[in-house]
Amino acid sequence: ELAYNLKQDPLEFRLSLLNNGNNNISTPWIDIDNIILRGGQPTKRKRDEGGALRLKNVLLAVTGKAGYSLKKKEKNEGVGVAVAAQYARKSPSFNACVAEVKVDPNTGKVKVKKLTYAIDCGTVINRDGALAQVEGAGLFALSIALYEDLKLENGSFSQQNFDEYKMLRLKDIPEIDIELIETGGQPTGLGEVGGIATAPAVANAIFDAVGVRVKSLPITPNDILSKLKVKNGDN
Repeated sequence: ELAYNLKQDPLEFRLSLLNNGNNNISTPWIDIDNIILRGGQPTKRKRDEGGALRLKNVLLAVTGKAGYSLKKKEKNEGVGVAVAAQYARKSPSFNACVAEVKVDPNTGKVKVKKLTYAIDCGTVINRDGALAQVEGAGLFALSIALYEDLKLENGSFSQQNFDEYKMLRLKDIPEIDIELIETGGQPTGLGEVGGIATAPAVANAIFDAVGVRVKSLPITPNDILSKLKVKNGDN
């Protein structure tokens, strides 16, 4: 959104900020470990455990793998990019995602065509397991981004079973392409990192496709239609 307001390419804007100028890497909030062992001081980590350059590296890798700058988009198709890192952990992992979507402006429905990921988790121990973990996390995140909505009404959940709780279906699963980047060093986590960039990448792709931003999850067809009406000046 900032890149759009500055009339800059979203990729170039992010790359310009990832310059590794800040050498102070620490856990940003106080946890039990910090309170007991360090008197409330943030966890300090080695320079090579994290930093903007590793985040920049996955961003370059994922956009190259997805052909971000070469995509030929048809009408109402969009490409979005997002990056994220688990800086709160003592062993951070880094993730970048490119989402490709098509939006039906008449119904507001979103078809996610492809998700591309680049993951830096240090040294990969079990490649098949790592790929499976990223696939599962990415699809779980996509389900949350577009479908899952647990409603609380009068002190209880209105959905009583899974037939009333919408989730991602097999027919809606997109193509997934994953690049595991081994930068050496200790292995770091893959439990959540595979999913954290999915929703923002999809939201950015929707904006690229039809020019509206939805900033709450799940991103529903009604949300998109209402934003399109405002954009087009419809009553």
